[in-house]
Amino acid sequence: MIVDDKKEYLLQASVIEARHLKPKDAGMSNPMVVITCGNLQQQATECIQANLSPCWNQTFTFAGMQLTHTELQNAELKFEVFSKNRFKQNDLIGQFSVGLSTLYNNSNHEYYQVWLILLNPDEEPDEAQGYLLVNCFIVGPGDRPPVHDANDAQNQDGDDDEDVNIDAMTFEELRAYQEKKQGIIVLGKPMVARKAFQLSCYIFKADQLCPIGGLGDDGKPTLFVSARAIGLVQRTKPIGGTVAPVFNEKMLFPCYFPFLNDKIILRAWHASKTGPDEFFGNLPEVPSPNDYFNISKLVSLGGRIPAKWINLYSIPPKERNKLGKKKKHPREGTYFMGRILISFAVLANEKPKVATVPTNPFYDPETQAYRLFCDIYEVKYLKEDQIDI
Repeated sequence: MIVDDKKEYLLQASVIEARHLKPKDAGMSNPMVVITCGNLQQQATECIQANLSPCWNQTFTFAGMQLTHTELQNAELKFEVFSKNRFKQNDLIGQFSVGLSTLYNNSNHEYYQVWLILLNPDEEPDEAQGYLLVNCFIVGPGDRPPVHDANDAQNQDGDDDEDVNIDAMTFEELRAYQEKKQGIIVLGKPMVARKAFQLSCYIFKADQLCPIGGLGDDGKPTLFVSARAIGLVQRTKPIGGTVAPVFNEKMLFPCYFPFLNDKIILRAWHASKTGPDEFFGNLPEVPSPNDYFNISKLVSLGGRIPAKWINLYSIPPKERNKLGKKKKHPREGTYFMGRILISFAVLANEKPKVATVPTNPFYDPETQAYRLFCDIYEVKYLKEDQIDI
């Protein structure tokens, strides 16, 4: 069992430049980058006026992060590129989310000279809204920060003159080459390898749900399930009045290889009519880098995981903090709150979607097999009892 003690982490993120940002105002944008790490205070770059390929070269440090193992698995580093407005709300150009656990499990606990493909949840999910070049690393107790010199930085534009065949160039290529040699450079799109996948999170049904005090229908919760992946959140419809709700829904997320944010975070909630939604339980209770809730793990297993019952554990309802009254409870949930039948699929798809749609019902084969085994067992011994030996 994982001991969920808090450990101190330090994260550093460098925002270097952006290219080919989508314009937001009269064919131009005033880009700035807002960086969010977990629940720490946001930090931001300066705003560069009227530029679609800005250069910042700014570094930000998030120090003193106290995280448990579970919090590290679920936390994210988010880069959001906005076009700043003086008299109205800033316009989101695009964003990208890096999972802290995915970052920590990478070589040297870092991503170095990585181009992020910016996406906007309000736009087409597979259409790049621009590209952002970043460095980032996270270190914990006993870890050393990575060290690089100037020679480690990759040549993003292929500026080397080796193997340049001037005679084979077209007129346009020759003119661009001459302008480049004179210091006039037109920045192109960075070479980013991207393969699109469709992540599908299937939520079929729940069973044996625990009543929560203070609710109607004998405390039966109005349950819904939320899923967070690649920085986007979706949820099923809420169903109440039963301890065995049937959802039969799937939540679709676009994701791209290489996966810089592996985690799929599922949580169950009670939909409250009079206040904020009440947390019901985590799926699973304690996440790990090698469970089924990791996109890379799913791809390595062929992209499909058959339906499985996942138990919900949480803090006992009577021991939760309510109405400003703090109650003592264990750090990890130890109270069985029910179970949910789920499945995942990660398959190559050139046009991935963002949506929550109905899906075909899934009939639990394990329960059917168990009942069938019991029936055979009873028939077998019933016949033997009737035989006169």
